[in-house]
Amino acid sequence: MKKKANEKGITLIALIVAVIILVLLAAISIGVLNNGIIDRAGNAKDSAEVAGEKEIIKQSAIMATVKNKYTELTESGLQSSLETNSNGNANIIDSDDESYTIKFTDSGRYYEVDNQGKIEKLDSNGEKTLTVQCVNSAGTVLEEKTYTIVKNTYSKNPIEVAEYEVANEGKIEGEITANKTIQVLYYLKCYDDKTLVFTGLDSSGNTTADESAIVSYMVGNGSSTYGNGMKSEAKSIQSVLYIPETYNGKPVTKVGKYSLGQLNFSKTVIADNVETIADSSIKGSSLGILVLGKNLKKIEVNGLSGCKNVQKIIFRCNQFNTNMATYFPKYSSATMELDSNEDKFILEDGVLYSKTGETIYYVEKWKTGTFTVSSSVTTIFNYSFSYSRLTTVIIPDSVTLIKDEAFLDSYIQEITIGAGVTSIGSRAFTRCSSLTTVIIDSSRIASGLTSKTYWGNLINYATTIYIKDNITTIGSYVTTNFTIADEQDKDGYVKYVKNT
Repeated sequence: MKKKANEKGITLIALIVAVIILVLLAAISIGVLNNGIIDRAGNAKDSAEVAGEKEIIKQSAIMATVKNKYTELTESGLQSSLETNSNGNANIIDSDDESYTIKFTDSGRYYEVDNQGKIEKLDSNGEKTLTVQCVNSAGTVLEEKTYTIVKNTYSKNPIEVAEYEVANEGKIEGEITANKTIQVLYYLKCYDDKTLVFTGLDSSGNTTADESAIVSYMVGNGSSTYGNGMKSEAKSIQSVLYIPETYNGKPVTKVGKYSLGQLNFSKTVIADNVETIADSSIKGSSLGILVLGKNLKKIEVNGLSGCKNVQKIIFRCNQFNTNMATYFPKYSSATMELDSNEDKFILEDGVLYSKTGETIYYVEKWKTGTFTVSSSVTTIFNYSFSYSRLTTVIIPDSVTLIKDEAFLDSYIQEITIGAGVTSIGSRAFTRCSSLTTVIIDSSRIASGLTSKTYWGNLINYATTIYIKDNITTIGSYVTTNFTIADEQDKDGYVKYVKNT
């Protein structure tokens, strides 16, 4: 009897435990169900509020655009419309030229709307302050602007600073997780008498202070002091240089001697009226991007050849003559770009040609390896390959003339002289100390090799000469100082090696 009583007791306890568990499960289920309903209700409420806030922004942008006579969205117009449509709840807290950041005070939500009316809700970790300081190369703060940033990144257009130009074009971008101050470098714009010195020139090109005799102006005072074309207070600050078209209503036709030498420019623009870049005028200066004007006719001794850090030459000139070629930038690895003069020149793969393709004027100095002159070329111009880093140059039969200093100080090791070449300038290959192999297809050149300087030092440093096997007349310098090699290794040619 006792055993049965125990069994009944255990069953009753199990029943009670089961009921408690069921009650707990029911409570949990009801809680979860209630929370889900509450969450869904909250989400629906948030979605409705976001949709409403976006509609307020949309209508405000439309209203502001309609009110503006130029149908443009402006900050003042958008703010006015937001105040009306939101009863003061929505305000612009930040802006740039392309977008506006808007905050709704009651909800604490942030949105961004661009000039086309596109609206984006912003996820935010709070407002951060971005302070942008515009500084010159001396570290002087020129202007300062503060932005309110909601995102963890920022992207702003550069601030416009009077008489200065931002050093690096494009957006000012970065990460921001707390209040931040950044500095942006700006270059002084040199273009008028606040920064540049101008001197009058008479009809003979002489300097004059007589206003009635002045027909044009030059940059600089004509002295032999470097930098005499810039005001002293501007020399220590990195600049962008714009030579103006005119000064006092008369053309600026010359960049004077030493006027801009040993200075630091990120960009140098030579105006279209400038005809002469004088002796050492920009020697030793850093020019950055160099823009040459349309009417340039003459570059004097070291006018540009000693310039540093030329990254790009924008060639706007209407001509390319010997007076320009002589002291054209030679040491730089700058690329070239044509601008508005494609009717006179062709620029192809770093080589400047005449419009007809018959003359090579300039070969960019960065080019290396082997270069085969186009079969359209008849003339290789003065200094065109000077200081070139090419190792092999092949001149085709179409070329008849190689002008003076065409290969001056170049690094070429091997050159082929085509059958059509009849004339080589007297200094065409001066100081080409790497030129050890010369291949000659021209009977005129082969017969003219009577001394090592006769054809522009062509064979001054040569140790091996190949002459086309159908050429029977060979100059005395070759026959005296070279011997036909025992081993012939080039089909169609006779190999000569220099006597030891």
